[in-house]
Amino acid sequence: MLWAVCKAPPGTFFSIRIPCTNAQMREGPEGMYVDIFTNKMLPFDFKTAAEAVWTHFRGSEKHRGNLYENFSKDVESSSDTVAEMFAIEFMANDLAADFRVKQVVRRYIEEDRQVVVWVSTASALENSKSPFASFGFREKGYVISKRVRGRDDFSMFQTCCLVSPQMSEGGSFDLSTVGTFTEFVLGFMFATITSSQQLIENMLMDQSLQPSRDKSPCI
Repeated sequence: MLWAVCKAPPGTFFSIRIPCTNAQMREGPEGMYVDIFTNKMLPFDFKTAAEAVWTHFRGSEKHRGNLYENFSKDVESSSDTVAEMFAIEFMANDLAADFRVKQVVRRYIEEDRQVVVWVSTASALENSKSPFASFGFREKGYVISKRVRGRDDFSMFQTCCLVSPQMSEGGSFDLSTVGTFTEFVLGFMFATITSSQQLIENMLMDQSLQPSRDKSPCI
């Protein structure tokens, strides 16, 4: 099961305060998959950071690509669950491909940590001219926000994402195209994860500066 295979780089949990980003391709029982892991200490308290993470992942800014069709309004959601259906163009390595994506994002809250989990499936759009028209992928991931012992003004931010390329039923392919698609998936998913981390940090920074702006005298 891919969910259990997410691997942090050796020594990560012993040097957890050092920012780390790791992305690579692995081979499992179900074939090749992309494994992305990041961790970073944030200079914001747990509650503030956790709320920023959930605000990001329940919104549309988490989608890195050309989102041109969104059916999410027709899908039932709740305060801790977001279900989405959308069409999007992903770009990486000077290539582009259109996919129809179904995704569910859910938040779990505990006293000392928040876990945001997502599961998604993507299939190529009908009549796609992309070289990857016979491909799709499955994605599972989570983001953990947690307290740092002895430092109430800091929190830990960890991300794990596993992506498994898939062949559409009856699709034709060659090994070269499979390799190119796997590299493509690694490229855009790594960019998506790092972009989400940066957007969350920007949101937190803007929030921290807001009181100062409010107190600034009018000029």
